[in-house]
Amino acid sequence: DVAAGIAILNEAGGLVTTANPPENPETDPIEDVRLGSRLYLAIRPAGPSETETGRQTQERTVREVWRRVRHLEYTRPGA
Repeated sequence: DVAAGIAILNEAGGLVTTANPPENPETDPIEDVRLGSRLYLAIRPAGPSETETGRQTQERTVREVWRRVRHLEYTRPGA
């Protein structure tokens, strides 16, 4: 179940957002995924390093994925 997976990952410190890149993947905000959107990008929890917090590492990973994928038209009415 998608909802359970998102809840578990969020509780563990992960990040779940849309797999579709926004108009400007380098600067647009990374928003929480909308349940029912059908396109999910899940990033596991990450610990801090000497140069980044765990959250910064997750956000950098999201932006790198977004730079490499094409926008998919896979919408669901109301989601």
